This record gives sequence, C-alpha cells and structure tokens, in this order.
Amino acid sequence: MKSQSTARWWFAAFCGFVACIYQLSWAADTAPLKYKFEAGKTYTYQVRIEAQTPEYTETITGETIYNVKSADARSGDLTLTHSATLTPQRQYRQQGGIRRIGPPMMGPNFSFSSFSPPREIVIDPRGQILRYEVKMQLPYLLGSAVGLLIEPLADKDQQKWQVKREVEVTSTDMERLFLARPMPAKTTARPAQETIDYSIAGRKDTIVTIERKSVLATLEMVDGEPALEQTANATIEFDSKAGMIRTLELKTTTRVNDPGVTIRIPVTVSARLVTEQEMALIQQQRRDALAKREQATKEEKEKQRQELAKTNPEMAAKQAELDRVSEEMQKPGADFQKLQPQFVKLISELAKMHQAAAKGPKPAPIDDAAIDAALADLKRADRMLVSKGAQTLARAVPVEKRRAEVAKALETLLAEHDPSVRRETIAALGAWGTAQTVPKLIVVLNEGDVFSQMAAIEALTTLKDERGAEAIAKLLPQQHLRHDATEAMLAFGPVAEKHVIPLLKHKDWTTRMEACDILAQIGTALSLEPLKLAADDGNDLVARKAEDALRAVQGRK
Repeated sequence: MKSQSTARWWFAAFCGFVACIYQLSWAADTAPLKYKFEAGKTYTYQVRIEAQTPEYTETITGETIYNVKSADARSGDLTLTHSATLTPQRQYRQQGGIRRIGPPMMGPNFSFSSFSPPREIVIDPRGQILRYEVKMQLPYLLGSAVGLLIEPLADKDQQKWQVKREVEVTSTDMERLFLARPMPAKTTARPAQETIDYSIAGRKDTIVTIERKSVLATLEMVDGEPALEQTANATIEFDSKAGMIRTLELKTTTRVNDPGVTIRIPVTVSARLVTEQEMALIQQQRRDALAKREQATKEEKEKQRQELAKTNPEMAAKQAELDRVSEEMQKPGADFQKLQPQFVKLISELAKMHQAAAKGPKPAPIDDAAIDAALADLKRADRMLVSKGAQTLARAVPVEKRRAEVAKALETLLAEHDPSVRRETIAALGAWGTAQTVPKLIVVLNEGDVFSQMAAIEALTTLKDERGAEAIAKLLPQQHLRHDATEAMLAFGPVAEKHVIPLLKHKDWTTRMEACDILAQIGTALSLEPLKLAADDGNDLVARKAEDALRAVQGRK
C-alpha cells in the first residue's frame, strides 16, 4: 500500500518547464486561425487557479494582462508586454484531528511579485514565440505566466494539429524554508516529453471551440512509471474575428512517483477575457472592499485602544507613541535614520509590557497574618484551598524573615498529584525558594509532566541559581521545552554561557544552531574559540549561525 507520509508532493507544485523542441503535424481542413491583437490596446484576462494538494487547497486569483506595443503589418508578428497580478490563498485541511508538532509540512510560500513586472514577448500570428524576456513559471506545471493565454495554432487550414516537445522539468527542494536562514535550494532537472493534441470541436458565429489534450512525462522512471506525469484536458474558445482566446477551461492531474509512494494533485484553471468596463467595475469593487476593511480595522483598533487605556494606561500610551512614529515613517520624505531607532525601541518596550501583562499582576506586599492564612490553606484536605494558598504566596513579595519557613512548607507539596496544586506550588517556590529548593526543582525538570517542567524552568530562572542554569541548559535539545529553556538562558545571561557552549557539539544540528543564537546574545570572550570551531560545522545553517554569533560577541568586546 502506498503511503503519503514521505511523499514530496510539493515537487509537482513548484515545477516549471522550458520547451526545447517543437514539432507540428496536421490533418483535415478548417478556416485558418490567427492572433490579431490590435496595436495600442490592452487585453485583460481574469484568472482563477485551484489546486488540491494533500495538505491544503490553494487558490490563485487575479489578472494576466497583455499590452500590445506593435503589430507588424507585413508579417503579422505581434510585440506584447505582459504583466500579471496573482494572489495565492491556502485553506489547510484537518489532519485526522491531530495537530502536527514541528515545522509545517508544506511547499514554499512563494511570492508572486515576480509575475507582476512587465515582460516583453514577440509572437507570430500562429502563436509561436519568436522572442521573450525571462518567462516566469506558474506553479503546478502550468507553464509560463506569459503563455497561459497564448496557444500555438496550426499553420494551415486544419481541424487537428499536434505539438510535440522535449522539455526540462525542474524541481526545487524547499523543505527547510521554515527555518530562519534556509540552506541554498537544491534544484533538480529532469528531461521529459510532452505531446499536445488540438482539435476543432465546433463553431458558432466567430467563436471556434478548440479541445486541447496533453500528456507530459519524465524520462526517469520509478517503479515502472514516470517519476512525474501530468495529463490535461482543456476547452478553449477562440474568437476568429478578433484573433484571440476568449475563454480557457483547463483541468490537469499531476502524479508524482517516489519509491513506494504516489501523490496526485488535481488542478483547475479558468480564464476569460474581460472588457474595460468590467475591469473598471472589478477594480472599483476591490477599492470599496479595501476601504471597508481599512475602516473596520481602524474602528477595531480604536476600540482596543480605549479598552487598553482603561486597563493599562501605561501600555496604551506606549502604543499611541508607536502608532505616531509608524505614521511618521510612512509620510513622504520621512527621516528613517531618526525614526527607525525610535520605532525599534518602542517595539521592544511594548513587547516587554505585553510579557509582563501576560504573567499577571505584579507581586504585592503580604503581612504575617496573610502568610499564616496561606500556610494554613496548604495543609487543608480541600485541594482547591491548597491551590488558593499556593497562589496567594506566588503573587506576594517574599518576606525574608519567613522565606525559609514558607519554602519548606511549599516543598512538601512538590509530590502533589493534583496538577493545578503542583504548578501553583512551583510558581510560589520561584518567589520564596531558597538554595535548598533548587535541587528539588531540578528533579521536577526531569519528570514527564511538561507543564510542571515549564513551571520549574520559570521558577529556577527567577531564583537565579547557577545550578538551575546548568540543569535547564540540558533541556535545550528537547523541542517541546526549547523555547522556555532558551528564554531562561537569556534571562540568566553570562552565568549560563559555560553550560550552553558544550551544546555547540551536540549531535542534533538544530540544538547546535539554538546554542549559537543564545551565545550571540549572552556570549563573552569565553565563547569566541568555541564559536570559531562551530563556524566550520558541516551543516551550513549552523556554520552561518556561528559566524553571526561570533560577530555579535566580538562587537561587545
């Protein structure tokens, strides 16, 4: 049974192809078809592409536009300038109710900005491309953006004609684009053959209906089948009087074969020529929709600002200042050299405020009576009251003369089975803990309850004992705890440095890379030699991270 678990289905989704050799054959008689775009005119097609991949449905919508620069009266050759505005959207599927942990299983989030710049193309009346600038490729083996609405026509009066071509299918290995600095993409080229059959299916007035069927297959075989194969069927409405395609309806199925794995990706393409009046209406509708969204965003932002001003005036003032600087940066002639540092500083300050707010209210002073009441709650049978007592202590400013007493009472609850009580206890120990508490919290780090582990990391970070830094550093290789462990290392600062350095030689390359990132922020002269060695790491990502860290540490010397 073939499984999808290891399939590189995105292989097909991001392939392009370049035609090398054309061969035409013809049969039967029809009226000749020719392209007759008029010089000085603009032809706009609305395009919609929909692809069903194993993980999501992708739709690509927008316009592809041909501006006719000139038409040679003698040869009929046409010089066009093509541009396109195409916007992708993805709707992800639910994978059996299970959320995957780790980087997203998807192809690259490619940008369509490269499709927008005008590209010049020269075609003859039959649609054969005589000259072109770099042709940008559409995904899903749909060929070039510029050629989507230009099909080769027969050069004689025929009902049927055929195009055969040898092509090169290229695929780019983008599996690691989720990383901050991906390795250079590995491109693989595979020779392939494509056969396209055209036939006149009918005529009505000036509209000629053309049926198009094609098969593209790589020469490389896997399990007796092409490594990649695409079949396609299309219906084209060609205006014989105006000399252009009016509509295109295309369906393709791309099959990708890896050893023991087959993935099929169906794709549909719809395109139609729109009039200037229709395009003006579409553009106005888009402007109206954009204005509506902007107004809704503005109103929601104002509502949030007013609510924030009531609950956290300081944060509201900081946000208002950030908004002011942001608006200044968008004005013509803005002084970026002056405004950029202000913007970065305000972002950082606001982020710290949000982090502080997320941790809840600031610790409040507590008197002896309240401490006695909380300690009494810790001894009760009702676990809710025990949790309440621990929470009271966790949110209090420790009283030094009673620290040891409170810590000892809390430590007895570390063996508590109730998860809520246990987490509140650990949080309280972060405030009231002593040097004797640290080994007990380190034991929690190595237990299986991830929430207790996270609470222990925070508590040990608050206590600032180097033994805690050493123990937390050992958690960095664990993906589910890495974020919390990293934040702890940054909070410990240079104290954690010597415990992070050994991780530069860890067998897991992502751990080595994380160690580089941490040392870039807390490293001292002690890290220089280890980072120089790490700069020669066999993994390109790790090596570059080490180089960045080395520069950061040297900059602080």
